Amino acid sequence: GFKGNAIGFVMTVYRKLAASSAQAIHTALLRRRDRLHGELSNQSKSLEYVSDERFWGEYEEQFDAQQDEFFEGELELLDSLIIRSQNHLDSDKKIQIFMDELISNILAQNANEKVLIFTEYRSTQEYIKAALQKRYGDAKVELINGSMRHQERQEAINQFENGGQFMISTEAGGEGINLQRNCHVMVNYDLPWNPMRLVQRIGRLYRYGQQKRVVVFNVHSPDTADEQVMDMMYERIEQVITDLATIGN
Repeated sequence: GFKGNAIGFVMTVYRKLAASSAQAIHTALLRRRDRLHGELSNQSKSLEYVSDERFWGEYEEQFDAQQDEFFEGELELLDSLIIRSQNHLDSDKKIQIFMDELISNILAQNANEKVLIFTEYRSTQEYIKAALQKRYGDAKVELINGSMRHQERQEAINQFENGGQFMISTEAGGEGINLQRNCHVMVNYDLPWNPMRLVQRIGRLYRYGQQKRVVVFNVHSPDTADEQVMDMMYERIEQVITDLATIGN
């Protein structure tokens, strides 16, 4: 019934958050515990009024589930999961590979290379920002998301183009921005479950005025929902190629 649907929705959101980053799921678990303790106001957000999918991630992240336990013992289970997620944060392989292999290899080719990084969630955005700033300095990292005013986003873009090195954007933050003049490298730290939104992300760089080959890195975990997203994306790409070839003939 209704409770089953609510649990299903929450678990789907948690699954997406866990695929995004260790910090995203840890933050969500803490938020759920605070909700059960009555430490969050009743400000439940609904996605039915959000027509643009690019804003869904930031809304999902702030979603408030019901204040009562979904099942007996949920609070005790949350306490256990929070400890496990904290331990995972301390040895997060995904952020380590991102920093030590991917970013390091990109900069080994060009120490001044600008990199656009996409994620769906603000908690993941802040997590990546902290890791990059720790290694490369505060001045080199900018971020944009859907909570920022247009002027704030434009200032961050100007900083990135005129001296910054890393731009971390949520999909909502990346709406309408064009960075092809000074950047041709993109990293998708997480993958949207709609593969066509990957195309929208790439469109921030792959557009008229781009002078270099656009290079896109997708960070994903094998044997998870991420793998299914990648398979669907490649199927869509193959279909587009086939359709274009037919038109050419």
